[in-house]
Parts: sequence; structure tokens; C-alpha cells
Amino acid sequence: MLPRKRRRFYAVNYKPTDFVEKEYVDIVTLYTLRIIIDLGGHKEFIDRYNDLTK
Repeated sequence: MLPRKRRRFYAVNYKPTDFVEKEYVDIVTLYTLRIIIDLGGHKEFIDRYNDLTK
């Protein structure tokens, strides 16, 4: 069996309203960022010099 190709999602291809109703975009964004910070996920994007990494 051949491995499946991973679909890559790029933020430039989507609008927030593609996934969430317009009136909920702000609150969903807030809670998503809170979850990322609480779980330490921000360390994957910000290096020790406070620069964003790829």
C-alpha cells in the first residue's frame, strides 16, 4: 500500500469564514490562541530571540 500524500493547508488559501460563522470568528480565534499558549505550542513558532520561525 502506498503512503498517502499529506494535504498542505496554507492560511493564504482560506478565509476564517470558510470554517466558522462570521459572528464567531473573533471568539474562536481568541480561544485558539489561548489553547496554543497554554499548551506551549507558541514555542514552535517563536525562538529564544522572540523572532518568528518557519
